[in-house]
Amino acid sequence: MDVLVFKTDLTQQHLPLLTHTLNPLGGLLRWSVDWEDCDRVLRVESNDLPSQVVIRELEQLKISCEELT
Repeated sequence: MDVLVFKTDLTQQHLPLLTHTLNPLGGLLRWSVDWEDCDRVLRVESNDLPSQVVIRELEQLKISCEELT
């Protein structure tokens, strides 16, 4: 299992779009957002899902997304 962590500018209003976009991705196990963190950290647990796919999908929704190391 891989754990990917991203800095985002997500808001609660993005949740329906995020759910609709992330849930169908192959290899995705679960995801969560830390709403208390100022960086709105998105955590994605997956089996072999490239971080570039998550970044591309969020950027298509006009959501800023940067992988944290």
